[in-house]
Amino acid sequence: MSDQLSQFRQHHAADSTAPDLPQVNRRKTFRIEVLVGIILLAGGVVAAFWIRQAGTSTVQVLGVSRELPAGHVITETDLLAVDVNKGVDNQFIRVDAKNQITGGVLSSDVPVGPLSRAAVRPAQQVLAEGEALIASAMEQGTFPPSMSPGDVVEIVITPSLTDLEGKVERLDQTAVVFSVMPSSDFNTKTIVTLRAQSTVAERIAASGPVHLAIVAIGGVQ
Repeated sequence: MSDQLSQFRQHHAADSTAPDLPQVNRRKTFRIEVLVGIILLAGGVVAAFWIRQAGTSTVQVLGVSRELPAGHVITETDLLAVDVNKGVDNQFIRVDAKNQITGGVLSSDVPVGPLSRAAVRPAQQVLAEGEALIASAMEQGTFPPSMSPGDVVEIVITPSLTDLEGKVERLDQTAVVFSVMPSSDFNTKTIVTLRAQSTVAERIAASGPVHLAIVAIGGVQ
């Protein structure tokens, strides 16, 4: 009898300590839900941080430290680095272009802050004192066919039809080709515009056909 009672107690004790399967499943489900929630929360935090950083990241461009009027010649002391939002920085001038615009001229009034590309004429486009843009209608064969803006040329003038005692002459001053455009009025001629001393215009105007020789190959900035 005592053996049967002992076996009954052991069996009852085993039944009382056996896990409740539905309860175990609920615990597992709860743990998975908590884990998924943590992952989603972490992902949301990372995404929010990335969006915030993308929206507020900045790029340094050139700006001016004071209001400047149109016609002002830009100096190094006028310029400083300014932060602008990434995405609009292409409207302004890069910091590494500082040397290129120093000596340039403002085409409009500029307030304090980032310097707009549209407000600056680079130094290469600004005529120095005594310089002029000189146009000449030139025949094919009077200049190299590969001539392009930026090339440095020597100018050779020939006597005009009325100058019976004139001679061919190479001018002392060189010139820079500003533009080369086919003429719509003269089918066989090309309009070549030179950047040179204004005195060259007088010599070209009083001469016959002009010839150009490239002495240095340049390029458009």
